[in-house]
Amino acid sequence: MGSRRTWAAWLLWAAATVTHSCGPTMTPAFADAPGRRTPPAVAIGPTGASADLRNSDVSLDDLMREELGSLDTVRIAPRHRASFLLQGTITRLERERRPDGVEVRCEVSVIVSDAAGGAVRMVLSGRAGARGGNDTRALERMAAQAAVRGALRPLGQGLSLIR
Repeated sequence: MGSRRTWAAWLLWAAATVTHSCGPTMTPAFADAPGRRTPPAVAIGPTGASADLRNSDVSLDDLMREELGSLDTVRIAPRHRASFLLQGTITRLERERRPDGVEVRCEVSVIVSDAAGGAVRMVLSGRAGARGGNDTRALERMAAQAAVRGALRPLGQGLSLIR
């Protein structure tokens, strides 16, 4: 009976050692450490807006490119070299005249999918608003920029868990 317990204890220790040394870690795959891996490569796919937003100067493609460029958790790559594809749309851009100026509210949705195969990995959304003054175009850009930032904030951490 004693040899069975010793054998069972040894198997348990071996399984724990293998699981600990070979199992996934919860740290990002590209964390600062020896042997640092590169951040996941993402490409920006089709972006758009609903028909009533076509007159706006806000370009979701440009805003996503700016925001992704400022993140160190992902890198922008050409579509044929990317692991993930981001497709986005401005789902809402409302302007309301107020006594103290204009208020703009914006919502964006971003779908993150595998570049090869197209399996949807994440659906991200962000919303923001800007108020004051009468420069509607500047307020639209500020609200859209903040909405994109909010939508893309969890992207790096989410992709590190997928990889």
